[in-house]
Amino acid sequence: MNFPEGYGSNSQEVLYYSFLSAYSGGNSSTVGISSPFPKFPIPNWKVSFNGLTRIKPIGNLFRSFNITHGYRSMLSISSWETNVLYDPNNPGTTYENSPNYVTKYDVNVVSIIEQFSPLIGIDFTMHNSFNARVEYKKSRNITMSFVNNQMTEIVGNEIVIGMGYR
Repeated sequence: MNFPEGYGSNSQEVLYYSFLSAYSGGNSSTVGISSPFPKFPIPNWKVSFNGLTRIKPIGNLFRSFNITHGYRSMLSISSWETNVLYDPNNPGTTYENSPNYVTKYDVNVVSIIEQFSPLIGIDFTMHNSFNARVEYKKSRNITMSFVNNQMTEIVGNEIVIGMGYR
């Protein structure tokens, strides 16, 4: 595969922006490459609905009935430093014995953490004080190390079941 002059298959700029576009679900042509630090935060949300007890048949059975959904995402640059070899007056400088341009920042480790916590959750209390809860959670942690060009992905699925009587 041919890369443009100044960039190779192990260039931090090639790997970093490829990693971001591949794992953030974005298009590689729209990923901003002016800085490794995002300008806009990744959205997070939590949605709860507890109005089902207003429906008579459900309200007759349950004192409360809640449905929840949540999403949390984080991009973490664990270690970075300004590159002392970078010359803003000569950005075309390459590393010694390498065809890669000297980057403004040296980024060592980048992680993307996504959690559906819960993807779907149901929590209810009946009129006789019996309560139960069921949640299905999904998570994904992707870490890219530029020190040894290694990527690790950990995927998790979790089911939470609980019940009680008060």
